Amino acid sequence: MTANRHDSGPGWVDPDDAPEFTDEMFDRAEVTIGGEVVRAASVTVKRAGQPNHADPKSM
Repeated sequence: MTANRHDSGPGWVDPDDAPEFTDEMFDRAEVTIGGEVVRAASVTVKRAGQPNHADPKSM
């Protein structure tokens, strides 16, 4: 019955392997104090996937 099992990769990743934050990352970050935005982020994050189509039903 194990023939249908798919390898899902490593089940656990060591948190010490996470990349270090750089000063550039902190400079681009949004700063909030008490839920109020003090400084907006200097860049935007692009969403993954295809862009929206003007008329999706015609595709």
